Amino acid sequence: MSVQQTKRKVHWGQLFFGVLWLVGAILIFALYQTGGLSSSIPVPRVVWLVYEFLGIEMGTLVQALLSILIIVTSFPKEK
Repeated sequence: MSVQQTKRKVHWGQLFFGVLWLVGAILIFALYQTGGLSSSIPVPRVVWLVYEFLGIEMGTLVQALLSILIIVTSFPKEK
């Protein structure tokens, strides 16, 4: 019985963006929890809207989940 190995293609740009976005979300969450986050932080306008409507904790959670989704989809299965 042989094990069939599938070769996976990696979308490196998408993976890099997802990891960078995840690190940013974790950093903002950690700074918020420790009180090291100032009242004014420079973030892109789209992320600012998420933080404005959901708050910092839920906003970083949504941001982390979306970035994990981006990371997972950067490894598509070959047909």
